[in-house]
Amino acid sequence: MAVQRYPENDGKRIQLVMNDGIAIELAGYLTCPPGWQGPHHAHTFWELLYIAEGSGTFSYDKKTIHVQPETFAVAAPGIKHRFESAETSDTAMLYIGFTFSSTPERALKKPLPFVISTDIGSAPIIRECAELASMAEETDARAFTTRRSAIMEIIARTVPLITAPDHSKPAGSALRHEVLVGKVKEYLEANMARNVSLDEIAETFYLSPHYVADIFRRITRTSIKHYHSALRMQKALEYISNTPLSITEIAERLGYENIHHFSKRFKEYYHMPPTDLRHSKNQKE
Repeated sequence: MAVQRYPENDGKRIQLVMNDGIAIELAGYLTCPPGWQGPHHAHTFWELLYIAEGSGTFSYDKKTIHVQPETFAVAAPGIKHRFESAETSDTAMLYIGFTFSSTPERALKKPLPFVISTDIGSAPIIRECAELASMAEETDARAFTTRRSAIMEIIARTVPLITAPDHSKPAGSALRHEVLVGKVKEYLEANMARNVSLDEIAETFYLSPHYVADIFRRITRTSIKHYHSALRMQKALEYISNTPLSITEIAERLGYENIHHFSKRFKEYYHMPPTDLRHSKNQKE
């Protein structure tokens, strides 16, 4: 965000340039029978959950929060959470997944990862959520297609409640990017034994190849391909140093087409062929 001044003939113009952004990732309305337990799950985006009817508990990070009707919770990106409805009644909830960015980036308020707001600023959010939930119950998905502005208003009111004025911690898009990179790293570690393409990563996380590659490089200072190759080479060194596996077997375990290709990559990374490293290790023993 910046204020720009432009001379206009003999006058002047002051223009505020806004780089803030809000995006709706998903919105829905869920009804649950008594004693229903949702799965533990996490998102790459924020999620607001509003209890329209009934009651239950939100659990996260070995903590539990009890919620009643007309209360809401905000789940941070990357934090596993689960809702369980009470044993005594049906429960209905509104959920909104969203992302936001601001310039400059806003830091997050504590405590995290969950915020149950009792702030006076939560009253308009509860009012908007109650109206949207009531409409969703009556008209199904049309409530969300016709009330996009209301959903945006809910998100816009929520962001100030979860952000603080200082800049000690990443927030908004910065936090979302770190969560995404963490998940990509986990995927690459789980698939060390084969080649993984950028297109596959993009398809897995429902993103464009250019976007996921750019975010990964910006956070890690390296490319997805180089990061994955480094993981495989580190695993190869572990196999050579700590197991009796042959070089051919190691190459096969790590998904290389042939031993020649594996040896070439190994030498590029460690500046010596894998056979020389194995020979050197055996001599020391």
